[in-house]
Amino acid sequence: MSNEMTWKPLGNYSKEARVSIAVAAIAVIFAAETFLNPAGQYEPFMSVLAFAAAAVAGFRAYRTKAYLGFLAIPLSLVWLNPLLGGDWFDSISQVHFLTHAAFAMLFAIYAYTFMRMAVNKPNG
Repeated sequence: MSNEMTWKPLGNYSKEARVSIAVAAIAVIFAAETFLNPAGQYEPFMSVLAFAAAAVAGFRAYRTKAYLGFLAIPLSLVWLNPLLGGDWFDSISQVHFLTHAAFAMLFAIYAYTFMRMAVNKPNG
């Protein structure tokens, strides 16, 4: 019998492992940004956070064979707009709301599935 992993929507992960607090924190940060009006220029660190989080999610998706984990990569490309002088995120618009909400929901799902920590839950 082969021990190889197969590709699944949410990958191969230990259900006994702890939920990733770091990934859940990324979800909370982007969820909070959904309702914040930047009142001017969008913060560049949020774009960097989106790219870094998507890169880590893509890497972990590849390692755990979770094909839905790759959704964060094309979605993160929307964060190029404020870096290139665009104004999509300068006010709360449909693009601002939908991209932040989708990114937050993706990372909330990721935190509970293929991006779980490799540490088991405590026994007590």
